[in-house]
This record gives sequence, structure tokens and C-alpha cells, in this order.
Amino acid sequence: MSIATVISNLVTFLDGLSWTIDSKTTGFAEVFDYPNFNHGDNPFCVVMDEMGMAETATNMDTQITTTINVYICANYGAADGQTDDDKMSNCYLRIRTAYDKLKQELIKNTTRNTIGVDYIFDGSYSDDVNSDFNIIRRRITLKVKELVSRL
Repeated sequence: MSIATVISNLVTFLDGLSWTIDSKTTGFAEVFDYPNFNHGDNPFCVVMDEMGMAETATNMDTQITTTINVYICANYGAADGQTDDDKMSNCYLRIRTAYDKLKQELIKNTTRNTIGVDYIFDGSYSDDVNSDFNIIRRRITLKVKELVSRL
């Protein structure tokens, strides 16, 4: 399966994902497969394949590992709150609840079947604030391994 198909399946999966926050069911406002970090609705998601690395598995096969980063984002400029601290807290709450739901789903075999490929997800993440776009984003990484036959 091509990485483009995996990304497409992942975007479709994320677009249908929902969770509860403050007694309301919500989901991602948008899911992008290109680096669109300038978005006003919260939360939103960006999926990008970052790099691939090939190594010989056997004399007839090559194993290709591709890194896919999923960014869970919230625009603190558009968030609810009276002060900047309130807006930031609101965004972190939205990102944390979205991450918790996504983490629960990513460890399920049914999710692997839905996306259509096996991947490695270790549960770690990194957060950063981008003041140019007024967003907070949490990056999680999936490693997709494919075995390509030389025959």
C-alpha cells in the first residue's frame, strides 16, 4: 500500500473521530494532509509524512520505514476565554482530550485495519506554541513499516 493511501485513510479516520468534552460531543473541525497551520476552528489536525528510510530485510526484500507526524492543533487566538491564560488553558484542554481519545484508538487493531497498514505508536508526544499562527500543537509520531519485494 502506498504512503499516499495510508495518509488518505488516516485523514478519513481522524475526520470521523469524536470524543466528549464538557458534556458535548466534538471532533476535529478540519483534518489536513498538508501543512495548513493557519486555521481558526478548534481543534484541527494536520497529517504529514516526514521521511522514509529503506534497509535490506533479506536478499529479496527491502523494508521501508516512513515517519508520519500527526499534529493536534488549537488556535488560541480564536479560543474562548477572557484572558490569554484562559484561552491557552482552553486550547490545552481541547488538545489533551483529543490526544487522549486518539491514543486510545491508535492502540486498537481495528484502527490498524481501518488505516490499512501496521504502524508503531509509542504514546509519546511533544508540544509547541507557534506565535506566528497563534496555535498550540501536539505532535505524535507513527512509524509505518512496509516490506517491498524485489521480485
